[in-house]
Amino acid sequence: MGLTPKTTSSNDTIQVSINDPALYLTQTESISSKLLAEKPLIGCLIRYESNWKEDAVGDSGRAFGILQFWQSTFSLYAEKYGLTLDYKNPEDQIYLAYRMLEDNPANIQHWSARKYCN
Repeated sequence: MGLTPKTTSSNDTIQVSINDPALYLTQTESISSKLLAEKPLIGCLIRYESNWKEDAVGDSGRAFGILQFWQSTFSLYAEKYGLTLDYKNPEDQIYLAYRMLEDNPANIQHWSARKYCN
């Protein structure tokens, strides 16, 4: 496990694949790493929902990504908060989960892992 750097040919930036939460939190300066540090509950949800696999698929193909959002739930809350987010982007999933839980802690009901993290 670890970070998997991916370079893009267009601008030589490095994108980081999230495979290890400890490395992710210590080696990135991203917004999502700060949000995870501020709200550890999200890290717990990620651990139980996807085991930090960015491309995890569950619920018979209805849930996707690091936080196993359903497209309909992701879109509903992104629209509610006036956000333009990418459903398949793990950082966007983390940001949206953070907003949802800050807005209303009862929103944890959207994750089956709540029984392990609450």
